[in-house]
Amino acid sequence: MRKIPLLVVFGGVSLVAGCQCTPEQSAAPGESAEEFAERVESANDDGADDFADRIASGPLGAPTGTAQPPEKLVAVSQNAAARLGKTDGGCKFEQGGETVFVAGATSNTDTSGRAVVVINGVERVMGGADLGGAQAIESGPTVGDGEFTVSVIRGEGAPKEPAVNTYQWPAQLVITSGAGQRRYPTGTWTCTTGEAA
Repeated sequence: MRKIPLLVVFGGVSLVAGCQCTPEQSAAPGESAEEFAERVESANDDGADDFADRIASGPLGAPTGTAQPPEKLVAVSQNAAARLGKTDGGCKFEQGGETVFVAGATSNTDTSGRAVVVINGVERVMGGADLGGAQAIESGPTVGDGEFTVSVIRGEGAPKEPAVNTYQWPAQLVITSGAGQRRYPTGTWTCTTGEAA
């Protein structure tokens, strides 16, 4: 599979990413974002809602935060992308016209990415759960800081192209703490392609 470089600019910071998606990380042709999310949630045979169980058993472990995830997402600061540190790639989750989550990684597939999100009034920098570098970011990362775990569930594999070299998928953001889980289903996951300057 050919890797495609992606360039995303957040507050003057350039980020580059590519994608080699697995079948579970991409929606099937003609599958809506809602159908994709249902398929991801029901991947285990027992039929129970196992999303939280899969997060708890993943590399980040179960989140220990005692606060519920927020009812409404809040925009990240203008310097959020700079807080990711050295990156070669990244994407953003937008809801209601605001960027509420940014994530980036180096192109080294032996590394995990980082992300910035505001939870209950605190802008948090979180480490990635999965190796894969910038490719894992575009596919929809899972990140955490011990108290909370945040996952992006990216929809359809074929993105919309709202502008030149800009690709956008329907997406959900899921925030999990030790006290519960909340889904934010009406968002977009956006990446922009181009060569780094």
